[in-house]
Amino acid sequence: MENLRGALTRYYPSIPAHLVEPVREHPEGGHEGWMGPEERLPLVRRVGLFSSRSIKRGPACFSRLAVAWYQLGPELTDLAGAVPGLVGLPRDELAEDCEY
Repeated sequence: MENLRGALTRYYPSIPAHLVEPVREHPEGGHEGWMGPEERLPLVRRVGLFSSRSIKRGPACFSRLAVAWYQLGPELTDLAGAVPGLVGLPRDELAEDCEY
């Protein structure tokens, strides 16, 4: 998790970044290590760069946001159902408003 969060800020230092909290699995009979019980994350990690233009403020105004998330597989067919927390993201609070 921290690796992905760090990668976002390293690769896109001028864009605000957000990491969607993944669904974590704790397998039955999993190993208990010095860091706690075994925990599994979904296999695929994705990064999306989102931008939008303001209709009211003119073409020179826009907002931007980098978002990272984990998902079960490579397909993007039902992203809303597969990645809880991605839909309904408080974009207005997380994104940065910019001007050219």
